[in-house]
Amino acid sequence: LNTDPHTIFMVPLLLWYVLITLYALIVLLGFLGNLMVLHAFPKRGVLEHKKVQYVLTVSLAATDILVLLVHGVPTMGVFFADKWPFGGELCHVIALIKHTVFS
Repeated sequence: LNTDPHTIFMVPLLLWYVLITLYALIVLLGFLGNLMVLHAFPKRGVLEHKKVQYVLTVSLAATDILVLLVHGVPTMGVFFADKWPFGGELCHVIALIKHTVFS
């Protein structure tokens, strides 16, 4: 049994902070990058032509944002709290949205 207070789940504390920081950075950059895609397409007028590749790109960016919000943000909360910090109701809502988005 590991009784060292500087480890969490048998992972050194420094590595734990590095992993949390990298995960948060990936979620933040993914959200901002997809938001820029959604912001750029209507300004350029490309959606007026309704070409398939533009519609699919915007759809992919919107879905990616939804996945980041529904999966990325709660996972960060679990990382920091070491349990589900959002209550039972939100657990059921997020589970429903996850099953809807990922199917």
